[in-house]
Amino acid sequence: MAAPVLPGTPWFSLVVAAGLVASLVAAVRSRSAPGIRAVAVAAAVSAVFHVSILLDWPPAVRIVLALVVVFGLPAGLGRRQSIGTAYGWVEPGRPTWPLAAAVVVLIVGTTTALVSWARFTDPVLPGYVVAAKNSPLWQVALAVIAFSLFNAALEESLFRGVLLDEMATIWSVRAALIVQGVAFGLFHFNGFPPGWTGMVMAGVWGYFLGVLRVRSRGLLLPYIAHIGADATIAVITVAGLSGPHW
Repeated sequence: MAAPVLPGTPWFSLVVAAGLVASLVAAVRSRSAPGIRAVAVAAAVSAVFHVSILLDWPPAVRIVLALVVVFGLPAGLGRRQSIGTAYGWVEPGRPTWPLAAAVVVLIVGTTTALVSWARFTDPVLPGYVVAAKNSPLWQVALAVIAFSLFNAALEESLFRGVLLDEMATIWSVRAALIVQGVAFGLFHFNGFPPGWTGMVMAGVWGYFLGVLRVRSRGLLLPYIAHIGADATIAVITVAGLSGPHW
């Protein structure tokens, strides 16, 4: 019987890698600078995560290396005069009160969904979280804050920054929103929540974060919303150390 090609399996990783390589070749042949930047950054970040997981590197190292890729690679893929274009997504945007209210609603909705899921499923905690069970409270608090800030920065820069911005120059904004949302969902198949449920939740959430980025014309508001979700996830995992059905 053939091995299933499902997210989280080696075969799926090979399919994703093949797809990224094929996309990069197509972008190079079409001489599409936005396409080259988008695919190259996505492929490099994917490689960082796969290698770091294979070598069992700490999550902090994984996030820092991926941030270096996201902020460093676009500059190396463009000519000097196109640097500004490659980093056009690095801006806070123009927040308004209605959009700020939307962020609050998004954070409340995300928190409610995550807490409800955790209470009814009794999730399995990652090994590095279990290893921190006997750590001092200040270290745990610092880890929660660092994870919330840096993971949100990485994922917003990659999905609502590079991918959304570059894809919107090739296709329509609506198509770019869908593509980055789907990619965000696939990226979180082994996330928290894991599996198909987590992938769908992350994909839908990523789409709305993309809408927020487009409406606000910057990354500040989706970044704040993302911090809220990551902080909730961190608190859920830490609370889970006290026992099941917290």
